[in-house]
Amino acid sequence: MMRKIIFIFLLGFNPIVYAQWTSIGKTVNSQHFINLNTVQQSGHYKRAWFKVEYFYNSNMLKENIRSSHALIEFDCREKRYRNLIVQHFRQSDLVGPNVLSNKIDEWQPIAPNTLSEIDLLVVCSS
Repeated sequence: MMRKIIFIFLLGFNPIVYAQWTSIGKTVNSQHFINLNTVQQSGHYKRAWFKVEYFYNSNMLKENIRSSHALIEFDCREKRYRNLIVQHFRQSDLVGPNVLSNKIDEWQPIAPNTLSEIDLLVVCSS
């Protein structure tokens, strides 16, 4: 009986949902967060998990999206980034059915005075 209870609990447990998210910025449409406990380094590359909560339904991928999270890698030397994993959810707080994108993006330059620049500064200084 106890094994069934533990199994049911584990099925509903998503560690990303319960992670320690730190707010790093806000736009008109969304609030952006980072989990500082996930910052990892490999040479001059660093990566971390980010979360976005949308204030309104976003029509990304022709879906109604309310939250997203992504594993983003930064090239701290060249000041560029790429998404390694992106997952979009139809409910807030990374809950509900999701749309997964496992395609690794091409490296993108980071424009000055953007949330991406803040992301780079936070991750590369960690």
